[in-house]
Amino acid sequence: MYGNIRFENLTCIVKQGTEKKPILNSVSGTFSSGKLTGILGSSGAGKTTLLNILAGYATKGVIGDVLVNETKKNATDLKHISTYLPQDILIQPFLTVEESLKIVAELKLGNDDGLKKSTIDNVTKTLGLRECLLTRSEHLSGGQRKRLSIALELISNPSVIFLDEPTTGLDEVSMKMCVELLKNIALQGKIVVCTIHQPSDSILKLFDHLYIMDSGYCIYNGLPGDLVTFLDSVNIHCPTTYNPSDFILEIAQSSKDNLKLLSDNVDNSHCSQHSKKQDKLSRSGSSDRFHHERPPFQKQVSVLLRRHFLQLGRNKSSIFLQCLHFTLCGLLFGGTFFNMGQDAKHFFHNFCFCLVLVVYLIFSNCIPPALAYPPEYKMFKNEVWNDWYNVNAYFTSLSLVSLPIPVIMAMVFTAITYFMSNQPNELDRFLKVYLILIITVIISESHGKAVAICCDVTYGSVVAPGTLLPIISLSFYGYGYASQLNIFFKIVMQLSFIRYSLVGVASALYSNRDKVECSDIYCHYNDPKLFLIDMGMPGESLQDILEIDPPKGKSIFFHETSCNSYMHKKIVIEKRQACAIESAAKLNENRSVYVLFTSPGVIRDEGTESDNLIKALLSYNNVNLLRVNFDNYTKNTPIENLFEESYIKYSRYAQSHMSDLLRYVTLWKYGGIYLDLDVIVIRSFLHLAENFAGAESLWAVAAGVLSFSDSKLGHDYAAACLYDLESSYKYNDWGHNGPGVITRLLQDLCDTKEVSKMVNRNCHGFKVYPPSYFYPIAWNNWKMYFQEENSDEVYKRSQFSYTIHVWNKLSFKERLPHSSNASYIKFARQFCPKVYQLSRGYF
Repeated sequence: MYGNIRFENLTCIVKQGTEKKPILNSVSGTFSSGKLTGILGSSGAGKTTLLNILAGYATKGVIGDVLVNETKKNATDLKHISTYLPQDILIQPFLTVEESLKIVAELKLGNDDGLKKSTIDNVTKTLGLRECLLTRSEHLSGGQRKRLSIALELISNPSVIFLDEPTTGLDEVSMKMCVELLKNIALQGKIVVCTIHQPSDSILKLFDHLYIMDSGYCIYNGLPGDLVTFLDSVNIHCPTTYNPSDFILEIAQSSKDNLKLLSDNVDNSHCSQHSKKQDKLSRSGSSDRFHHERPPFQKQVSVLLRRHFLQLGRNKSSIFLQCLHFTLCGLLFGGTFFNMGQDAKHFFHNFCFCLVLVVYLIFSNCIPPALAYPPEYKMFKNEVWNDWYNVNAYFTSLSLVSLPIPVIMAMVFTAITYFMSNQPNELDRFLKVYLILIITVIISESHGKAVAICCDVTYGSVVAPGTLLPIISLSFYGYGYASQLNIFFKIVMQLSFIRYSLVGVASALYSNRDKVECSDIYCHYNDPKLFLIDMGMPGESLQDILEIDPPKGKSIFFHETSCNSYMHKKIVIEKRQACAIESAAKLNENRSVYVLFTSPGVIRDEGTESDNLIKALLSYNNVNLLRVNFDNYTKNTPIENLFEESYIKYSRYAQSHMSDLLRYVTLWKYGGIYLDLDVIVIRSFLHLAENFAGAESLWAVAAGVLSFSDSKLGHDYAAACLYDLESSYKYNDWGHNGPGVITRLLQDLCDTKEVSKMVNRNCHGFKVYPPSYFYPIAWNNWKMYFQEENSDEVYKRSQFSYTIHVWNKLSFKERLPHSSNASYIKFARQFCPKVYQLSRGYF
């Protein structure tokens, strides 16, 4: 049992803006057990601050000591020996008195059922609550509600009870009954301290000890009956018609001199002048035991779940309103998007349907907790402070009890809108949409509770929607032009959980879906795959090369400039292309291999030959499939104007010229080796020069295999090629912009117009290799690769080659069975084995 609480020189300073304001000014005193102590004072006197410090509730800016039985205690110690009742009455409205008390007993009194029953009986008898045990808290009077809040804390038989203005909101009779009740509790051997405004004279006399404060100073510390005597001792005389407590406060507030006079003369170190003899408590009818056996985590969750579900089930008006709200809104939105789900004409409207579906459920599950949870949060803080349960148990139970109603309401709303809008009548799609929306609902409700914890109802009503709006904006920003977004926005958009919900719902509705019927002359999005791509919502979009940093001078580059991927609505690749990539990766493991696609698309496995080839290529650690966007890629390059002014658009050989330009831009940006997609690499490039090209004959240099180093020399050579393109581009000439560029550069570097004189020379750091290195079979003899009778001759000519070039522009129609002994098949078996094995029937 605790005989007294003594505090010495307590000072509390808080920061207001740039200034520091003292709330308490070096106050001291002693509160003894067996006595009812009242801390009196007007608003702002510091009485609640003092009470909070003694209860361990406030620690910031506090200087001074608090001692219990002459032993110094910190805030944690004070919390464990006391209970604290705030000014607000914090009780669960839909529970009966008996249910409330039983729940607290289960949380605080362990497994002894006999102890629980006897404790509840004693508490209800002491506080006069027996006649209303079966009454719900919401139907109790103000006085009964106050007594119930006290009863809940008396279950654990605390030794110290702090109450903040327990008489607030009560009439005179109820106030007197409340103070009498507190006095009876104190007589059981407890330290009972409460703050109170200016009480009537009859109530004042019920206190055993008064501690009167004003402006952070103690102006009286003693017995109620000695107050007039104290005033006389400082030559201040209280009129007989005045309430002494009212009078001393009026005097203190009338002038600073009176405040100083009173605070200087008060005996600020003891309970009263007559209390020095009474440090020991009369223990008649008291118990020294502080009952508190916190149950295990599972039991706490179980008890709290029962309490939550009892309240949820009895709040029938809330459940009815939610059912009505979700049903009516489901019918409204279903009517708005009626029968649009399977008409390609309304694809964009159907996307809006997805957005409305997500946004409605977010707002309808975020705003209510933000407005309704603040009172519950106050209750939670007080219960945790008084050690009813731990935080994890509360939020676990709250999360579980929050699931059923939102899950059911989301099902009602989703079912109505889904089928009214005529979405695909497929159970798996519906369940995917529903599950994504359930996850969204849970996150939204958590967002609302987070706002409620940080803000009161007034601010929460603004903060909750205010924080959602930018998240919603980010959810659909970039749709229709996702590939043109800069890196910053792509990163920022990942912060929007709503974006993930929207992508999930749209993908569930549109992915792996056949073409949709069109009720108009033309529907651009009759294929849902195209819609997903254009909306920037595929499963695995290719990353743009500008978002990464390829190793400078250490990479091999391929460009896929056909429109195949766009036409197939996903990334596709041909067998010959895949063989070129695999052979380069297989024989050059020390280099990264980048395949740059100019068509947007996704990597989607639908079991096609192309899908399997892509998976085989990606099984090599050094293979990377990336996207290249013309406009962004050529910005700030020497050929930027060629793209901006659409010179390429009007070319007779647009696809070929695009490939020509991109290879020089890529080598200018990163250095490394460029390869055409119709080669097979048959030897590692490890021992070749850093800057090289290959002659395809003794009169022409080809651009199918090029290398520029990342040094200044190689960068300057690549830049020279780009400036040549910028100044001499010819839209109606096939070879002028490709092999013609590198040929003109080498003519300058080697100081000769004859290719035969360039071969095997080192022209200012640039090497020109003979035809046998990269083009062992000339373009006009391309058929030799596909003829079995010429197989030995091809092998003979290519024994020192690094690549073979099959001249796809001429040979693209050639198809050979796997059983063929033509040289091309033999090379494929040896240097691109994975691709060869996956090819179906022919190669």
